[in-house]
Amino acid sequence: MNENDALGAISALKDEDYSSEGTFRPSGISTEDFTGEIGRLLKAVLEEATWTRRKRQLVAELKQCLEGSGYNKVNGHGVRYVVSQVGESFIYQVPASQHGHLRPYRGKKVRVVCIGSGSRSYRTYMVGQFPDSTSGMAIGEL
Repeated sequence: MNENDALGAISALKDEDYSSEGTFRPSGISTEDFTGEIGRLLKAVLEEATWTRRKRQLVAELKQCLEGSGYNKVNGHGVRYVVSQVGESFIYQVPASQHGHLRPYRGKKVRVVCIGSGSRSYRTYMVGQFPDSTSGMAIGEL
């Protein structure tokens, strides 16, 4: 499943379908717009179809860039975090009532990036504030 498939599945949901067990409200999810240095690296990682030396180097560079930009590392289940392949990402408008890992970002727009896979379906993500001057396309516009 590619990133657009995962986001497409979410677009079929409505906020009423959102359960308190879920992490992301469908109406708050937007596609990645690949802006800035982080966006450039994300695009380069996704363009590499297999795990070559180059892809591993790009992922390492991406992690450094995310850390340098103040992103926080969180662990989660691939299903709850929408994307599950390393290098996939999306933009999310965090609701004011958000709890959990995203609580510090209440009312802000964030970028969520899958940066590592673990046992079974657990993944490592990095989350950081997304610049207000740019935004992804709303999921309903896909």
